[in-house]
Amino acid sequence: MRHSFGPTLFVATCLMAACGSDSHQPPSSFDLQAANTMLVTNGELTSVTLDGTVAINGVATALTGTGTLTLAPGAMATFGGSAAVSQDERIAGNVTVAGQSTPYNSTVTSYYSTAAHDLLGRVTANEYDVAQSPIRFPTSVMFAANGSLGTLNRYTDSTQGVSLGTTQLGYSYLGGIDRPGLVAVEIIENTYDTQNMLVGTATSIYRVQGDNTMVFSERHAQSTSGTLRVTAP
Repeated sequence: MRHSFGPTLFVATCLMAACGSDSHQPPSSFDLQAANTMLVTNGELTSVTLDGTVAINGVATALTGTGTLTLAPGAMATFGGSAAVSQDERIAGNVTVAGQSTPYNSTVTSYYSTAAHDLLGRVTANEYDVAQSPIRFPTSVMFAANGSLGTLNRYTDSTQGVSLGTTQLGYSYLGGIDRPGLVAVEIIENTYDTQNMLVGTATSIYRVQGDNTMVFSERHAQSTSGTLRVTAP
């Protein structure tokens, strides 16, 4: 089974995170650009659980499973003919749907500028997205603040001949999302078709750590093909 719900920033694509038992208090302001640069540079590897629904003959059917999320360290590449840093996000595992076990695989490649790690675009098996202008993450996000990051133009492939619409990216630095005391950086994605109709959402959640970094915690995604929650321990 292959399923793509919009990337990572961080790729990617609904975010929520927690301090958990970490004794370090999260900062009152957060350098999202520096944290994203660290995540692009170093990558991350974590086991995840998967749950959600998938449409079978028009009926939403529950899925559950386990897998591994691999955020590869950034590598030199090109994007749109210019030097860039690429980062692959892969989720691989197995899910059970209607009593049947099947492999699950999803890959998103995000591209960043070589200097400031601004988001330039991203690519999946059936989509090629280009930032309307390089998307720079803010260096100082105050607690409880939110805002817009930028817009990706969606195409079927690198020729950019056929438009699919746009994806608008935003962020929030919040606490108490699910339970009191949790603090998270959310990267929020709203995807629209060429008629500007909303066709998908994704929120990637990273827990904020005391050293001004972030670690993947959870992603919630919804599209016409179903829903998916990816959760780290």
